[in-house]
Amino acid sequence: MAQAAGDAWPEVVHQASRTHRRPPDEDSIGTLLLRDLKTIMAREPARERYSMADLAPAQRALDVPEFHGTLNSRDLGRILRGYGIRAQTIRFGDSTAKGYYRTQFEDAFARYAEESREIG
Repeated sequence: MAQAAGDAWPEVVHQASRTHRRPPDEDSIGTLLLRDLKTIMAREPARERYSMADLAPAQRALDVPEFHGTLNSRDLGRILRGYGIRAQTIRFGDSTAKGYYRTQFEDAFARYAEESREIG
């Protein structure tokens, strides 16, 4: 389609697609967090829903100076939003809490967290 538009558009589209697909740093906070979350979720493969509290082990595993120590739920949400993953209100039995469905992570795991990390 860009070629049909002519002029510089094919090159603009090509450059945009290359930039968009650039992987984050392998040791970025987001990538490490995704690897930790993948490890946590692998422990219970049939589980479909996770509250923010369920993901606390991943938060504790990341001791990040720029967050003055351990990540909190707000930091977790902000980092995950960068990967297109947004917390939702989810029903857990008789109550609701902010959390995530496993399926929300599939694309990010495939792109950025091919391997998991050993966490406590």
